[in-house]
Amino acid sequence: MTNQPMGSRPVATGNPDMIREDIERTRDDLGRTMEQLAAKTDVKARARDAAGHATSQAREAAEHATSQARQAAGHATSQARQAAERATSQARAKVMGKARSMRSQSQQLARKAGAGVQQARHRPGIATAATAAATAAAAGTAIFLRRRRMAKARARRVIGRMRH
Repeated sequence: MTNQPMGSRPVATGNPDMIREDIERTRDDLGRTMEQLAAKTDVKARARDAAGHATSQAREAAEHATSQARQAAGHATSQARQAAERATSQARAKVMGKARSMRSQSQQLARKAGAGVQQARHRPGIATAATAAATAAAAGTAIFLRRRRMAKARARRVIGRMRH
């Protein structure tokens, strides 16, 4: 036979062993309940737990942000390096194209001057024309060399700006 006390569990009556077990269970339940209440009322401990949790979340967020920033910096560095390499390659190709063009022009002028010299040897009256052609070839070569030197200097300046 059981009586219903104020709690929700039935209480055993009659058998002393059952009553002892029921008392022991009740003490355990009451002990757990008291521990829970004590934990809820311990404001310092709860604040410490909350602060520890917030600190760990902040640390994780900072580590994640740092990782993302490192990845973005690496990607930006890689893109900048590739852009610099492309610009350097394009500048080099442009300078080389100009040098080839100037070399071709100076070779043509030299050929014309050589032809003029040959004609002057066979025709003494054309000596002045041959001299003029040789002078033109020399002037063309000088112009070519000056332009080439200026193009190289310009390319060095462009490449120097890209490296900074």
